[in-house]
Amino acid sequence: MAYRREHCCCLAGGKLPQDHFASLQNALMASLQDLIVKNQVQTFLSGALPGFDSLAALNVLFLKRFYPQVQLVLSLPYKEMPKEWEPAQNSVFQDIWQRADEVFYCDSAYFKGCSRMRDRFLVENSAFCLCYYRHAFWEQPFLLRYAEEQKLHIVNMAQNDT
Repeated sequence: MAYRREHCCCLAGGKLPQDHFASLQNALMASLQDLIVKNQVQTFLSGALPGFDSLAALNVLFLKRFYPQVQLVLSLPYKEMPKEWEPAQNSVFQDIWQRADEVFYCDSAYFKGCSRMRDRFLVENSAFCLCYYRHAFWEQPFLLRYAEEQKLHIVNMAQNDT
C-alpha cells in the first residue's frame, strides 16, 4: 500500500448528535467535495467505526459515482472487530467493507495498542483529517492529537455544529 500523502484524507470521529444530523450531513458532503475538487484528495482512509466514520465513508462511496478517481481505504485494528458491534452497526459496516477499494488490517486478532496502530496508519498516510470531535483539547482522542502534531490540515465538523 503506497499512498501519495498529499492526496489522502483520514476520516475520524465519534458518536453523532441526532438533533443535528441533517445539517451535519449537508456540511459533510460539501466538505468532502471541497477536499476532492479544491485539494485534489483522491484517497479517503477510514476506520469505518459506527458514527461519523461510517457516515463519512458512506458519503465517499456515494461521491465515487461523480469522481471516479476517488478511493475508499479501510484501516481496521483487527479482523474480528465488527463482530463486537450491534447488528445494525455491523450491517452498515458490511456494506462499506464490500464497497471499499481496499481493506487494511493491523492484525488478525485484538492486541493492546491495535487501535492506536490503526490511528497512526490513518494519520501518517494523510495530509488532511476530516473529523467530528466535540471534546475539549485535553480530552481529545489520540488520533486528533496525533493529527495536530503531524500538522495535518484538520477540518473538525463539530466546530460548526451548534
